[in-house]
Amino acid sequence: MTRTVQFGELKAEMLKIGFETPRGESDTYLEGVFVKAQLPDFLKKLEELFGPALWPSDQKIPPAIDKVIKEFGGIMGKQTLFGGEVNGRVVFVMLWPWNDGVHITLKAGEK
Repeated sequence: MTRTVQFGELKAEMLKIGFETPRGESDTYLEGVFVKAQLPDFLKKLEELFGPALWPSDQKIPPAIDKVIKEFGGIMGKQTLFGGEVNGRVVFVMLWPWNDGVHITLKAGEK
């Protein structure tokens, strides 16, 4: 079951875990790079906040979320997506593993 998550709460929780390389932060966006060893911490918190991942999944990504994430590069392959809608706004987190097998980019936003 998916919880409704406010972006401010999401951002605060992601910053608590921390990034190796912060890339950008605003009231509606957060991007950073972390190392694979931190992945269990991020996944545990994201599952607490959102419930199960939307991708990968056998289920179709909800249209409103799919539209928004395409504006941020979309989701594919071995990437992971969490998301939900709050008061008509989409809140999402995308995890993009690097080819080096060590680093993962996190992109989170509200739109």
